[in-house]
Amino acid sequence: MNAYHRTPSIADTLGHTLTLEEVLGVLKWSRTTAKRKMRAGTFPIPALPRIGQEPYRFAAIQVDRYLARAMDTPYMRRVG
Repeated sequence: MNAYHRTPSIADTLGHTLTLEEVLGVLKWSRTTAKRKMRAGTFPIPALPRIGQEPYRFAAIQVDRYLARAMDTPYMRRVG
């Protein structure tokens, strides 16, 4: 069984919507990396619609889905 399936969902631990800072804490990414990926259009989790200068928000279910995909994707590691 995948370790992800035994952990509580993000919605259960952090709530149904997350700020960018909360998502970065879950993913263990820096703010610089996230901003770079957002500018390039490669940030893996879609942001919820913003109104004006409102901070970025993300649906916890989308974060859970991303983590599930990431856990199921084989990770290639360079040896030697």
